[in-house]
Amino acid sequence: MAMKIDREFENYVSIVADLAAKADKWSSRPAWIEYATNNICNLECVMCSKADGEPVMAMKKSDAEKVVGQIFPFASVVTPSANSEPMLGDMQFLARMCKEHQVFFNIYSNATILNGSKFEHIAPNTYKLWISLDSHVPAIFEKIRVGADFETVSRHVKEIIPVAAKHRVPLGFVVVLMNENAPILADFIDWVADISGPHRAPDVRVQEMLYNSEAAAKYDVNLTFSKDEIKGFIDQAAQRARQRKVGLLCDMPGELYCHVPIETNEGHAPRGIGPEFLDKLIGTIQQKFPHFCSMASTYMKVNPDGAVFPCCRAPQELEMGNVLEKSVWEVWNGEKYREFRRKMNCGDYPDVCSTCGVLVNNPHYQAVQKAKAKAEAQETVEAQGNSGV
Repeated sequence: MAMKIDREFENYVSIVADLAAKADKWSSRPAWIEYATNNICNLECVMCSKADGEPVMAMKKSDAEKVVGQIFPFASVVTPSANSEPMLGDMQFLARMCKEHQVFFNIYSNATILNGSKFEHIAPNTYKLWISLDSHVPAIFEKIRVGADFETVSRHVKEIIPVAAKHRVPLGFVVVLMNENAPILADFIDWVADISGPHRAPDVRVQEMLYNSEAAAKYDVNLTFSKDEIKGFIDQAAQRARQRKVGLLCDMPGELYCHVPIETNEGHAPRGIGPEFLDKLIGTIQQKFPHFCSMASTYMKVNPDGAVFPCCRAPQELEMGNVLEKSVWEVWNGEKYREFRRKMNCGDYPDVCSTCGVLVNNPHYQAVQKAKAKAEAQETVEAQGNSGV
């Protein structure tokens, strides 16, 4: 265990050194990996590309062993997802590799297959479990999450909660904000608090819809409600979260962003594992290097077809290479990655980054941008004064 911790800390130090030097070729390695052996899901949620018949991808076992063998020795966390339900991937293989390399899962599941007994097998190697729900109202839930049965999912959630408590695994719930669930967001907070029971300290993440399907547009919250109304729904949810001691992160643009931290540590006692230290490092990166996306500084997404991306959104324009054609490290320090880092370091952000909450909702980034704008305005005033305008 000590050797793995040593390697992780050395890598964290290297990440900071690479950022401080504004290097484009990095000596550090990604500490957070998003990878699944396939992209299969059993649902066709209205906002997901699965609803439009996204082609199935699967990585051969021999290729998976090669890729995982390269990246897991340095990694702290793996998110076993490829726009998919992780329980439909080769979780036995990933669990074995996590145990071998002392890597912890950060799982996003729709809880249609994952139940208490199945979670018991992977909980010791799980950093955090996120359950994607979108609504606590059965009719709305089943309308959004096509193919899911609310009664089954709620039963599984009730089974999972005591297992998570037993293994001290933090539990979160995910909501994609849309016109169907926005008005009842505060009630969803109540449902989470009630189903979690006392002292569980759950949290809720509200995410912006990315319109990955044709059907998504008609669920756009902005089509039905004004910005003020949407902000009102979020403010009500935030007030309820404080009352019920539920954490809330509304990862939304601009004034819709909201963060209510969990006020109690019960159920979240530190376990002294790598992901907890990595989480602290990410906070430090946001503060000390706000110009550089904190996700791109630590993260690598590898699709089942081998395509590599620097973040979970994985837009096609940010594909960095393919690990089925080159080694992971040839991609990691390949020209596309190096050019991406050069642009990030000089503030020449790709369009998808310039509007992403991971970067722009960082208050330290916002402070730098405001100071920059103020300085530029002052320079303009001085230039006009010197020219006699």
